[in-house]
Amino acid sequence: MAADLYLGHFSLNAPPGPRYEAAVQAGFRGISLFWPEVVEHRARRRGLLELKGALAATGLACPQMEIIGLPGGETLSAFPILAREIADTSAELGCQVVHCAGLTPGASDAEFVQGFGLLAEACAQAGLACGIEFVPFLTTVPDLASATRLVREAGVDGGGVVVDALHFFRCGAPWGDLADLTSDELVSIQINDGPLARPTDDYHAEAMGLRLLPGQGGFDLVRLLA
Repeated sequence: MAADLYLGHFSLNAPPGPRYEAAVQAGFRGISLFWPEVVEHRARRRGLLELKGALAATGLACPQMEIIGLPGGETLSAFPILAREIADTSAELGCQVVHCAGLTPGASDAEFVQGFGLLAEACAQAGLACGIEFVPFLTTVPDLASATRLVREAGVDGGGVVVDALHFFRCGAPWGDLADLTSDELVSIQINDGPLARPTDDYHAEAMGLRLLPGQGGFDLVRLLA
């Protein structure tokens, strides 16, 4: 599955059932799972059995678990337990990668490095890779260079970067930083398109609702994949 296309959670704003059905009808072999939805399933009486049954009925694999917010401040002390829970649950569901981002306002670089290290280590023990997604304008891990630096400072085998095409081009398309990544440091690529110029100053609105299908925008996706 690592080389196959799958439908990312935020590609389609729909509940799990319709999203799974759409993925199957579109010809995808896999989808990503959204951690808050998994938590909701676990809270039900049948736990993960219902979710695993729904996935098995579709024939879809689920190579990636999205999207874990790295902790900061008081939440950091409790994160080792949560990190192990996320990793073990993801492995039980057949995931290969756990995907995180620096979404906690006010967290320091050192806290993000520590949090990523804890999550990546828990994932490594469960046989999974762990990737951090850089997000310009909205997070304190705004570009590929800062994400790569965080991964290298954490120094955990299986830790790497998630490259989202929108974020890559909106942070200036740093081709040299991309070329500097080793194959082990690139754990996932999210493919989407967009206009060369930002359509709005509200980056959250663009990221959540204004992406284009590959080929409909101006991003040099051929070079990105090469």
